[in-house]
Amino acid sequence: MGISVIIPTYRPKDYLWQCLRSVANQTIDKSQMEVIIVLNGCAEPWQTQIQTFIDKEMSDVQVRLLQTDTPGVSNARNIGIEAARGEYISFVDDDDWLSAVALEEMSKLVSPNAIVCCDVQCVHPTTKAISTDYLHDSYLRNKNTRASLWSARSYFSTSCCKLIPKDVIATTRFDCRFAVGEDSLFMSQLAYRVQNIRFAPASAIYFRRLSLDSASRKQRTLAWRFKQFWQLNNAYLWAWLKHPCVDPRFPLSRIVGTWINFVF
Repeated sequence: MGISVIIPTYRPKDYLWQCLRSVANQTIDKSQMEVIIVLNGCAEPWQTQIQTFIDKEMSDVQVRLLQTDTPGVSNARNIGIEAARGEYISFVDDDDWLSAVALEEMSKLVSPNAIVCCDVQCVHPTTKAISTDYLHDSYLRNKNTRASLWSARSYFSTSCCKLIPKDVIATTRFDCRFAVGEDSLFMSQLAYRVQNIRFAPASAIYFRRLSLDSASRKQRTLAWRFKQFWQLNNAYLWAWLKHPCVDPRFPLSRIVGTWINFVF
């Protein structure tokens, strides 16, 4: 088994079907791919709906539907990691999708100590207009260079849009204490094991559906935000102290970015 695609979902809407279709339609050899859908914090009617979709439209793909009553995207991703049989893991959010060649193109560049990234484009949920953000800008800067942890630091703010060797993940898991910043912390904890960062051709695209109701955009109390960001910074600092040989600019950028997010 080559690639495990992990898709966490909570009370999904119709956008999930676009996500699953994009994975089912990947050009990669289907025997080299498995899909793990983790339905978290809820069960029916979504579990039956998803299983019906799998049976009808994903019959030629190896799919496992897992369910947990415990909510939270971090817990769901951790369940997916534990269940994964592939040598490489790709995280896909349930409201996002992939270009048809994304996994195939990224798989051509894999190696045990490298992460492989693809381009990222943003899609407005109603107008369908395509736009770009800091990840696309980072892709353009790095795709034809020997990327470093520092130059490609933007790609370490999210666990999506890439292939990650399972051996690089090892025993690292998403920290369920955090509702914001858990992606960046997880990737930062993997950074010291990553020896190479590679970028797939422009045809490999991760499409992000812009959302106004994501966890990072919810209104929180000042006390909640301060506690989250204080604990997150401590986690970044601890990860750095455990592996001080990592380029110090990288963990410092995570810490500074956390406080910028807190203030603004």
